[in-house]
Parts: sequence; C-alpha cells; structure tokens
Amino acid sequence: AVGNHEFDSKPEGFAKNTRKATFDFIASNTVLPEGGNYRIKPYEILTTKNGVRIAFVSLLNINQGGIPDSHPDNVKEFRFKEPYATAKEYLYLYDSCQVLVFLNHMGFEEDVALAGQLPAGKVDLIIGGHSHTRVDKEQIHNGILITQAERKLKFATLIKLTLKDKR
Repeated sequence: AVGNHEFDSKPEGFAKNTRKATFDFIASNTVLPEGGNYRIKPYEILTTKNGVRIAFVSLLNINQGGIPDSHPDNVKEFRFKEPYATAKEYLYLYDSCQVLVFLNHMGFEEDVALAGQLPAGKVDLIIGGHSHTRVDKEQIHNGILITQAERKLKFATLIKLTLKDKR
C-alpha cells in the first residue's frame, strides 16, 4: 500500500522504486501523473491455493492541504481523491470476492471513522498504518476488524479469517 513516505524520493524516485519492486503497489485514491511509469494499481485481487478470492483496496490519508504528509514539491504531479468517498467506489469488489480488505495508510482513528461510514457486512478487515498504533486487543467497528502493528517491523499481527458460507 502506498504511504506518504513513498513520495519522499520525489516522482522520479517513486517511479523507479515501483519498477524495481517484486510486488505490486496499490493506491485507490491516488491519481498518477500522465505519462509516468509507475507500477501502481487501484486495487489487487489475489486467489489462494484453495480458490478463495481476496480483494485489497488501499487508501492514503490526505491532509487539509489535499495532499499526503510529504513536501508539496514531492507530490505536485499527483492528484488525490478524498479517501472516504473513494472507499465506497470500490465496494463492488465484495460481489466478486470472498474477502474484502482495506490496506490503508490513514491512521487508526481514521480507519475507525471509515468503518463507521461503510455499509455493514461489505468489508471484512482494515489493516492500517500511518499513525503507528499498536493494537493489542481486538478492535471491531461496525462489524469490521481493524488492526495496526506499530512501526518498523517491531510487532506483527497474525490474522486468521474463517470463511462461512463462502464469505
């Protein structure tokens, strides 16, 4: 998931890093510059060995200036859509997958607020970042499990989802 620090190396460095990576980047509310060579998708769908389809959507926090927490010069070629409205645009993925996960870089409190605005039963899990919150106890808001594992790989969170009736 794209976070605010991906922009620290300016657009050229960010593009280079996405091309060098051995994984896809996702950013649902980031509009890429025209003609840029970025390996960034709005969402990703993975299929497990036993055929379970998991959709990942990613939202990036934007500040009051309409940009992520980065120097304005680093993001001037990008545009950013409001994350809460963008989240609702991707709820259709629930219909084609068994699990819908939001992999956000918005902060724990913002993830809780987002969960409160989403229709119940459409999102299974929010894995967050940005605020570096250590979530020790189960946090379920509007039926959505929300977690974050602090920072710099200091902690990890094991999440075990059990499907019932293919959901």
